[in-house]
Amino acid sequence: MLEKKAKVVTFATVRIFGDKVAEVPFIATRSAYRRQGLFKTLMDVLEEKLINLGIEKLVLPAIPFVVDTWTGPSFGFSEMTPYERSKLINYTLLNFTDTVTCQE
Repeated sequence: MLEKKAKVVTFATVRIFGDKVAEVPFIATRSAYRRQGLFKTLMDVLEEKLINLGIEKLVLPAIPFVVDTWTGPSFGFSEMTPYERSKLINYTLLNFTDTVTCQE
């Protein structure tokens, strides 16, 4: 969660599976604070914390119209192939209809 003037402006839920995989299934930024890089700041801190915990893979479900945002240079995720997804079958990752699973 990132606050500005004591108000939550952006947040992410994080699910950690053991010591290798983490998932960010839900994110939100208040509309008045979008396009300011606040969520990117939050993700940078989150990724640093996960690396310090030894997490090797971060995954998230992306709705189709924001896949380019996640896979672009700012966030650096990539779309998971069915084979890559199958390697995570033992984890209870959230799977939403019409989403693309991305990884970093």
